[in-house]
Amino acid sequence: GQALAALTLSPTSVTVPARTYTSVKVSGASGQIQAESNNTAVALVTLTGTTKKGATLNVYGVGPGSTTVNVRDTRTPNISLRVTVTPTMTVAPTS
Repeated sequence: GQALAALTLSPTSVTVPARTYTSVKVSGASGQIQAESNNTAVALVTLTGTTKKGATLNVYGVGPGSTTVNVRDTRTPNISLRVTVTPTMTVAPTS
């Protein structure tokens, strides 16, 4: 079996309204964690609260659509987080 825990995301897919944040738990990490959005017009990602074993991945919905966020560490090449951004239900533009 595998003695070391692999990099895992919880949950593995998120739906977030545009202009809001959601967070994903990253665990089982080894070394530096990196995350990048494949489409920054849809979603942006930042890592916070990073420890040796994990971090919190903050996903910000930029605009409606879907994209994949790739998360990796020194041992795991790439795991994918599916991100779907829904339009915000705004009644009128705020100034």
